[in-house]
Amino acid sequence: MEKDPADLSNLHDIVLPPDVSWWPPAPGWIALLIIAIIVASYYAYRTFRSWRENAYRREAIRQLATADSSVQVAEILRRTALAVAPREEIAGLQGDAWTQWLSERSNLEPSDVVREALGRTIYHPSPSDSDLPALKDFAHTWISHHTRPC
Repeated sequence: MEKDPADLSNLHDIVLPPDVSWWPPAPGWIALLIIAIIVASYYAYRTFRSWRENAYRREAIRQLATADSSVQVAEILRRTALAVAPREEIAGLQGDAWTQWLSERSNLEPSDVVREALGRTIYHPSPSDSDLPALKDFAHTWISHHTRPC
């Protein structure tokens, strides 16, 4: 008796080719990966540089949090200004000229209380420090948002 070629017992499983390997990738994927690495490195470098350049701001805000007198706040503002501008430009400023310089660098207009406190603090410290919260608020805002002179 002859075997029937259509008999189901003669069927074999289909042999599939091996899966396509992901490695090595196509040249387009390699180029895309290189571009992505370059862009990520550039942004990481900019972020790190910005973080390092703003270290003086972080330190000034940390010191400002522990300041408990108008004199200390005024000193912190002066030191912060010296970190971004030449000493010759900052050292001679006092009174209205000092507050004007601060407002020019931040687009932040100091209130009359702050102007008075900054104008008299170094030479005539106030024993009450009733203007300390307003002064600290101005100082924190100025430190956080001032622009560097060109």
